[in-house]
Amino acid sequence: PAMTKWMTQGEQENRYFAEVQKQEGIIKVSSSVGTLPKDYLIRYSQLFGNEIDWNDVLLNAAFNISDYALSLSFNMTSNDPSFNKLTDQYSEHLRPIKADLLETASENPFLWIGMNVNGGKVLEGLRKNPLLRTILVAANLKMDVDMLLNSIDGDVSFELCDIYDDGPGNMMLKAEVNNQDFLKNVPSWDAKLLGFSSQFQSVGPNDFMLSEGEAKFKFGVNDNQFYLSYYETDEAPVAKFSEKTLSPYKSKMEGKRFFATVDIGRMAQIREFQPEEDDDRDKLNTLVSTFGRLNISMSDDNTVELELTTKQKTSDLIKGLLE
Repeated sequence: PAMTKWMTQGEQENRYFAEVQKQEGIIKVSSSVGTLPKDYLIRYSQLFGNEIDWNDVLLNAAFNISDYALSLSFNMTSNDPSFNKLTDQYSEHLRPIKADLLETASENPFLWIGMNVNGGKVLEGLRKNPLLRTILVAANLKMDVDMLLNSIDGDVSFELCDIYDDGPGNMMLKAEVNNQDFLKNVPSWDAKLLGFSSQFQSVGPNDFMLSEGEAKFKFGVNDNQFYLSYYETDEAPVAKFSEKTLSPYKSKMEGKRFFATVDIGRMAQIREFQPEEDDDRDKLNTLVSTFGRLNISMSDDNTVELELTTKQKTSDLIKGLLE
């Protein structure tokens, strides 16, 4: 009976097998999203639209181990036109990363996020949401937000240099722009909209600063790159953190639609992530000390990969965990 069932299996079962064959890993899985609990499917329908047939959408995943990394990749495939239209929209908004902004990134940031977008298309998407459209209208009464977003055309990066129990450390947002027209009216912008008591101060040809106590925000354009930096320091913030680079990650992020990397060890030191018991805290610190960074990326075919790098060989790490 089992052999008969296998020989007479339908197209749906063959799709599972075909998708599993496409994956690369030591463990490979393919399953219909429609098998998830009903509560999850309701949330997905609310988020992505009721017209998608989730029984036709397959979730495919693969787990792999290399010398110094553990990785999990997954994607969704479907013959449903509504689902494919949705994924095509994401591809239009997230273009392949060039990784040009790495040249002014710090060497070992707590968090670094990169993507490549057309600001005009992003603005169009924001305007389709009634709440966001209202916020944009109000913001544009005080600042040229539309002009700023429309000027963005290329790589965009966000960097959090460090993080502490009482809040974030130095931060930097950068974006490639195709014009600087939004800077013309900066002196007339109303900073009170952002909760500041002071106004924007010109501190360079294309550079402006806001100060509120020890917190300082500086933004402007250098070499066709818009930047916004936040520093809690008496020193005036600068346009870039350092000349050092995240060069080991350039090959990992070039051509990807999205890339993020976070330092696992430093994340575990944040008070909210620490267990209350001393023994549990020691075990957690011992465990995370063996890991490096968690890298998250999205490729052209909407495949998302989670890569956890290790400071020792994965074979030794797994052996130690099993002992």
